[in-house]
Amino acid sequence: MKTATPAWVVSALVGFASLGQEILWIRIVGFANGNSPQTFSLVLSLFLFGIALGSLAGKRACDNQPPDAIQTFGARSLFLSGVVDLSAAWLIILAAGNFLLIPIMACIIIATAASKAALFPVVHHLGGTLGAADTGRSIAWIYFANIIGATAAPLFIGFWWLDRMTSQSIMLALGAITAATGGLLAPKLSRRVALSATGIGGVIAVILTAPHTALYTALTNPTAEQSVGFLLENRHGVIHTLTQPAADETVYGGNVYDGKINIDLINNSNRIDRVYLLAALHPEPRRILVIGLSGGSWTRVLSSLPSVERIDAIELNPGYIYLISQRPTVEPILRDDRVRIHIDDGRRWLRRNPTERYDLIVMNTTFHWRALATNLLSREFLDLARTHLETNGILAFNATGSPDALKTAATVFPFAFRWKDSTFIYAANYDFTSIDHLAARQRIKKVVKNLYMSDKYDEKRLSETIDGLLSKPWISVEEEEKLVGRALETITDQNMITEYRYGRSARR
Repeated sequence: MKTATPAWVVSALVGFASLGQEILWIRIVGFANGNSPQTFSLVLSLFLFGIALGSLAGKRACDNQPPDAIQTFGARSLFLSGVVDLSAAWLIILAAGNFLLIPIMACIIIATAASKAALFPVVHHLGGTLGAADTGRSIAWIYFANIIGATAAPLFIGFWWLDRMTSQSIMLALGAITAATGGLLAPKLSRRVALSATGIGGVIAVILTAPHTALYTALTNPTAEQSVGFLLENRHGVIHTLTQPAADETVYGGNVYDGKINIDLINNSNRIDRVYLLAALHPEPRRILVIGLSGGSWTRVLSSLPSVERIDAIELNPGYIYLISQRPTVEPILRDDRVRIHIDDGRRWLRRNPTERYDLIVMNTTFHWRALATNLLSREFLDLARTHLETNGILAFNATGSPDALKTAATVFPFAFRWKDSTFIYAANYDFTSIDHLAARQRIKKVVKNLYMSDKYDEKRLSETIDGLLSKPWISVEEEEKLVGRALETITDQNMITEYRYGRSARR
């Protein structure tokens, strides 16, 4: 290669930048569309299409051209790619809330992939012109370097960088690296100009997209009355909250509703009555497992059950702990010795702790149509959860509108019902629906008292609320099928029907 920078160095840097951008785009597009299971395939398809276009352009640029012309083409392609990457966050911020957002994202993805892929034929052509005896070896080194760069990107960015910087900041950094690589590849006379332009462009991009959370703040698309009260990004995902006057703070995980900061039964803005119901269904739960801590409201109510001795709360994203620590309503669970928070995957934690048994297993599951939701709704998972229940234990989980989740629960448990006017399913090995209303009412009142909320409303209003809660009927599988108008199916790890067959229109 006729430059001071070896071809394998350029190949490695471009591989690193290309895979790094793909990781970021999967996250950004997923955030924009609620992390649907089609996100990965969409972004991958766009990247592959861009790579095909870029490789074709690079090949044509190398046909019957002198090395200096090929080198100039490669430098310009990388510099263009750097400009695309440096301006991407700004363009997304401008398009946020517009129906053209996804098409604009698609165009940027194709452009960044194509402009980087054009370099692969270039570095092979220039790096392989050293002579017949060395051509094979030089091309092998270029391939090897590209693989090393592409492998390093997900490891470095996915496991380290995203815990220390935001996607927006990393995108700008990768854009600067790409443009600087173009400067290194440029002919000697224009190299200084190219590197200077990269530095100036990087500074301008940082100014235009400041602060570093502006990208995701724009994509949350709040209404005129709403504002972002909390936003945290780490390698596990993005958590934010929206606040507005005279309303409870709403929590979002991956830009999808994940609950509200509320423990008030009368207010019930987050349907917290579904967890209060557990106090009526089980007379003395001592050990409780919570899968999905989120904003902590559910765990806060469960910790106020008088008989509770221990709560294990499993949460994949440690960012929720920081959110909880900033919210006085739920912060007490972090100081409660009975509550043990485990940063882990719920399914993996159950497998690693086969001897643990619980009176209640509670999962305020995310939406059934989201990517990987099958892991918490499938027959295989419910079978696993059943092995962790005591004889009189109850499993309660949010089906988020999937009628097939009720059918699945009924294939695992002899008694499984959906609580009317809710999306929550309760399942057990015994019939738990026959409730002593007088005793149940007293248990719920004790929970309210333990939460120091008894002064917020009078006894009559509380009693009326509890009576309304206890009077709601249970929906069986047969009744659910009549309501849906089709035969319900069992969700398995293999068919993933909530994600790929029915999606958001689960009742079709």
